[in-house]
Amino acid sequence: MNATVEQLSAGSQEVSNASEDIAAVSRQSAAGIQDIAASAEEQLASMEEISSSAVTLEKMAEELRELTKRFKINS
Repeated sequence: MNATVEQLSAGSQEVSNASEDIAAVSRQSAAGIQDIAASAEEQLASMEEISSSAVTLEKMAEELRELTKRFKINS
């Protein structure tokens, strides 16, 4: 009976250790997911800034085209 109790105790300890390992991996995974989410948010902000800059540049190019129409080049 003593051997059975020791085996159950050892088995319980193994389960407890495995649960702790799983919890540690889960915490690491959660931290990784948060890092990925933060990176995605930063990337989205950068893309929005690039898009806004492209629109501004397009407007400036159109204004420049309109201004340069005033000039004639003689060959």
